[in-house]
Amino acid sequence: AVDRRLEEVKRLTHTSFDVVARHRRQLRMEQVEEVLDTIGRTIAAKSGSAHEVRQTLVHAGYRSVRAQGLFWGIRITLMVGLGFISFLTAPIFGAKIPVAVIIAVYFAAIGYIMPFFYIRSRARRRQKEITLALPDALDLLVVCVEAGLGLNQGIVRVASEIHHVSVVLA
Repeated sequence: AVDRRLEEVKRLTHTSFDVVARHRRQLRMEQVEEVLDTIGRTIAAKSGSAHEVRQTLVHAGYRSVRAQGLFWGIRITLMVGLGFISFLTAPIFGAKIPVAVIIAVYFAAIGYIMPFFYIRSRARRRQKEITLALPDALDLLVVCVEAGLGLNQGIVRVASEIHHVSVVLA
């Protein structure tokens, strides 16, 4: 009986530690997001392409109010971070200062462009998923309406059924 109770206490203790660790990670993530959002909102306000970026984010499924700020914050942070790290590590591999500057600019450009490529890729993947699942959803909606369901109930039914095929369309 004592061994069983010790096992229960051990399980509960590990579970509570997991909950505390998860909570700490979540708090850290929120703090990082807040910093990135602050940086990003400052940059997005000065950007001429803010509208196109917002549209691409919406197409990719990021509809949050903070999405644009986070995107710009990640973009600037990656640009500065990759440029700085590559500038510091290039001399370790034997590069002279002018070559290290060129390498840093190259990696900074990659850090600036990479988030947009990721978002655009994600938007295309999402659009493809919707395009593939839409005919099935419309067929199911027609069947539901012909069976006597109202349009609202048919849409609810299609959303619950299509969830297994396409989470995006549901």
